[in-house]
Amino acid sequence: CFGQPFLVLHPMQYAKMLSDKMTQHKANAWLLNTGWTGASATKGGKRCPLKYTRAILDSIHNGELAKAEYENFGVFNLQVPKTAPNVPTELLNPAASWTGGQKEFDQEVKKLGALFKENFKNYESEALPEVIAAGPEL
Repeated sequence: CFGQPFLVLHPMQYAKMLSDKMTQHKANAWLLNTGWTGASATKGGKRCPLKYTRAILDSIHNGELAKAEYENFGVFNLQVPKTAPNVPTELLNPAASWTGGQKEFDQEVKKLGALFKENFKNYESEALPEVIAAGPEL
C-alpha cells in the first residue's frame, strides 16, 4: 500500500469507507494509466503523453467515456474502452501498444498479476470475499 506508513487504520478499512461513500453518492471510479506504454521503463517504454491523459479525463468528465464500448482486459478483469475521443486506440489497451510480441506481453501481465496477488496477501486478513475475488485471475 503506497501510503501505508501514514495510515492509522488497516488499508481495508479505508477501502470500505471509500466504497461506502461511493455507494452513498453513486460515484464512479476510473483507473487511468498515466505511466508507461509499449513496454516497461527498462525495455524502451514511453510515458503516456499528457495530452492523451487530459483527453481521457475530458471524456470522463463530459460523460463520453461512460457511453463507450468496452472490452475485457484478461488477467486483471478490467473493462477497457475501445475508443476515446482524441486518443489513439492503441493507447487504451496495453496489449495494442506493446512493442514486443504477444507471448512476451502475456508473460509480463501474468508476472504483474502474480506480484499483485503476492503483495495483497498482506491485506487479505481484513478483505471482504468480493474484494479478494476481484483480484487477478492467473
